[in-house]
Amino acid sequence: MTDKDGNLVWFGNYTGWGRLKEETRVTDSAYQPFRLQNQYADRETGVHYNFFSYYDPDAGRFVNQDPIGVEGGFNFYRFTPNAQEWVDVWEPVIESRQILRDYNIDINDPANGIAVGHSRPHNEMHNRKFHEKVRDRLKNVVETMKNRDVEKSN
Repeated sequence: MTDKDGNLVWFGNYTGWGRLKEETRVTDSAYQPFRLQNQYADRETGVHYNFFSYYDPDAGRFVNQDPIGVEGGFNFYRFTPNAQEWVDVWEPVIESRQILRDYNIDINDPANGIAVGHSRPHNEMHNRKFHEKVRDRLKNVVETMKNRDVEKSN
């Protein structure tokens, strides 16, 4: 990690699953809490916070079950088959589904405003970009509902 002038203030070595093996602080105030993608290290517990889950870098797996369920695979605690190459394409899906639950809208209901664009949508591969667009559209719907004073269903 560098400061605003480009001077090295911190560096570290990690295991393949994101555990910090050693760190060097060039300055006493340097602290770098970020680990694998979208992870923030919690000093007190030693686990890493991902948007919806806690990850144990010593075990190389999540502490709690994956909120996407079996759609993420049959191992509910797995992080990824390869932490250096894979990304979690399901993060936007989790947020989108929570929005639908909050407003009591069925995922297949036309009221959700998401045009699938394919006659057999479950036969098509939806990549991260697709899921991000769905999430962003739902966030816009939520903002519109808030502006109209529509409350969550729960």
